[in-house]
Amino acid sequence: MFIAIEGIDGSGKTTLSRMLSAYLNEEGFETFLTREPTDRFRPLMKDEGNTDVENGINLFFQFTADRFRHQFEIEEAINEGKTVICDRYLLSSYAYQGPVIEKYFGTREKTIEWMKLVSQIITVRPDITIFLRISPSTALKRITGRKTISGFETPQFLQLASEYYELLTRDSAIALDADRKIGMVFDDLMTRVNKSLGFFR
Repeated sequence: MFIAIEGIDGSGKTTLSRMLSAYLNEEGFETFLTREPTDRFRPLMKDEGNTDVENGINLFFQFTADRFRHQFEIEEAINEGKTVICDRYLLSSYAYQGPVIEKYFGTREKTIEWMKLVSQIITVRPDITIFLRISPSTALKRITGRKTISGFETPQFLQLASEYYELLTRDSAIALDADRKIGMVFDDLMTRVNKSLGFFR
């Protein structure tokens, strides 16, 4: 089983991924907790907050290459019978690089079509995607204490990323209201996902 947890910065992805992994381990299920970008990822262009088209395309290719290697680790864990929980996966690249690349293609539809074509080399896809829906204003309040804030973490850009996420997950993800406290979100996840996973007792 492969579960991807998606959402904009500040939505609680990392915390929720850890909580889900810890819970499943306690219930006797072996998990493989991972994330993207992986620890191997070293962007060739240092300024990840640079939102020009060339930078967006560069980063999309780099994230895809990182994911290409990462998918084999995920596949190996799945074959070993582990439940994989990934903090960000394919949709995060679409949501964050999409608004930048869109400046070249002109429409979201054409942008997403191009990103999907490039991503055909990613053959390991999540069984379940959990989308943490949160307002950009709430997300920003949560991340203001971070030591480093990139150009992607502005109200305007987070709104665009949120719109991409909404479009991409409309028919293919379990959406949770992440504006609430993390404990409430986790309880909701346990209730909503139980029907799909059959893990929670």
